[in-house]
Formats: sequence, structure tokens, C-alpha cells
Amino acid sequence: MATGSAYPLKSLTALPEHRVWAVFSDDTEGEADLSYLLDIPYMAELKDPEFFATVRVDPDGVPRWGEGDDLDASWEDIFTQVTGRHWTEALPTASEAIAVVEAQIINPPDVYVKFSDGTDGTVRLTNFSGERVPADMERPGWETWIWDGRLIWNNIEFDIVKIHQHITAKLPA
Repeated sequence: MATGSAYPLKSLTALPEHRVWAVFSDDTEGEADLSYLLDIPYMAELKDPEFFATVRVDPDGVPRWGEGDDLDASWEDIFTQVTGRHWTEALPTASEAIAVVEAQIINPPDVYVKFSDGTDGTVRLTNFSGERVPADMERPGWETWIWDGRLIWNNIEFDIVKIHQHITAKLPA
């Protein structure tokens, strides 16, 4: 599914029994059951059908309820339910946008990164932070996370476009 943005979810419409009708940017559409969210203690408000009906897609492509940003769901889960495919298949092609699909710490701060277009390589993350990196960043035990195709290490987000360009150019880490 190629899209013009990094987030393929275009719209959601609430249906009875905690289901939604989802429309993706390639016009794929279908129903997803979000009743599993009711088992999460902080999502208890969703049990109210009127509140559940306030579902919307925010500018980052995240399904949200209410006026704040506290209650949200995963577009990835909705995509999988609607299409039966893994969410990485919904990511834009390399010519439009990229996303991180795998990251493994090799020797902190060196990390192996694989992108949605198949590009992969090892980079030193301290070279790709938009903010000052803590002096002890190289200590083992810090966690690498992939969230919505972004790369986050110990709450620091890294510039994946620059990492992708660096790997594509075959520059040393």
C-alpha cells in the first residue's frame, strides 16, 4: 500500500459493539473489532457507546477518543484485522517515505537498522540525534524501540531519513 504520508489510516467510523469501519489511504476499507481495548484498565471509558463513537484519526494517523491524547489505539492492529496482512505492508514505498522495521543494538551506540524498503546497515546512533545525547548513552542496557516506523532509543528519537541516506550512500558508521 503506497501512500502520500507516513500514516496509511485515512478515516474511522464507529460501529456497534466496539467495532470500527476503517478506510486506508489506498481506499482499502473494512471492519475491525476493538473490543479487546476494553480489557485495558485505563481504556474503561470506551465501554460507553457514546464515548466510543467519538473515535477520530489524528494528524499522525493514530485512532483517538475524547478531547485529549490519552486514549488511543494502534492503526497497525486495525490494518491487520481489515487486510489480514502485517502492518509493514501498509508502509509507503521507498520513493515516498521510509520506516524502520527492525533495530538491534550491536555494541552501544552502534545499532543494526533495517528499513521498510529493505535497506539495512549498522550506524552509530549518536551521529543521528536531533538533540544532545546523554554522556552515558553508550552504557549497555538501554533499549531500542520501533514505534510507528520511528527509531527511539531510551526516549531519544533519531532522524531515520538521515540514517537511511547514510546507509544508502554506503558511508562508514
